[in-house]
Amino acid sequence: MAVGNSGASGRRPQSASVIEGSVVEAYRRALAARGFVEDAAQREAIDCLQRLASRCEAFERDTRSLMGRWIRRPRPPRGLWLWGGVGRGKSF
Repeated sequence: MAVGNSGASGRRPQSASVIEGSVVEAYRRALAARGFVEDAAQREAIDCLQRLASRCEAFERDTRSLMGRWIRRPRPPRGLWLWGGVGRGKSF
């Protein structure tokens, strides 16, 4: 899932809400397309990414709301750090 700056492709960045489905659904589609088998550790990482995507969407909603900004300042969600040995699927 591409969330962030436009990169070399020149396309506009997309928020998680613009991309069809959830992080978990995108992961399952990618697994099926490549013929990969789901890994428990990778699934745990995907669940963390899904929670982060949900918090980012909530933050985006809260920052668009004028009342939300005045009553309580929304705090940006903390990021996620992935680490592991070579060949664990971090790039995937």
